[in-house]
Amino acid sequence: MDNTVIIITADHGQEFNENQKNYWGHGGNFSKWQIHVPMVLYYPGIEQGNRFSHMTTHYDIAPTLMKRYLGIKNPSTDFSMGYDLYDTTSRYPHIVSDHITYGFVFENSIASTTHLGTILVTDHALNALPRSAIEIKELQKAIEKKNIFYK
Repeated sequence: MDNTVIIITADHGQEFNENQKNYWGHGGNFSKWQIHVPMVLYYPGIEQGNRFSHMTTHYDIAPTLMKRYLGIKNPSTDFSMGYDLYDTTSRYPHIVSDHITYGFVFENSIASTTHLGTILVTDHALNALPRSAIEIKELQKAIEKKNIFYK
């Protein structure tokens, strides 16, 4: 245990109709019930009971390990969309997806896009919002973020 890092997490949450929209299970939307997951991290010297109160993502695992345990000095933007877990930088827009749909999770809304180019905009409780609820420049930045490593 003196030289071991342990991470326990999940790939998705499980929804039980919390938003009263008849969604059960996972893979049906990008609500917090389906994208929020627990994460437990252990590493040598960690303070017991330390909890993060800021949003983190799975994208943060690689930069944390690279910086803190593998000695990488490059900025995480060279190889990841994530940040060190201890970095409180906003993670919005957060990019999520399933096999067909991308979700761009903003602070107050979610824009879901299909492979056909349709866009559905909702609040975090999955109530429909007008497309004007998304700033076009913010959506464009989110799409650029999604594509940053495609050359």
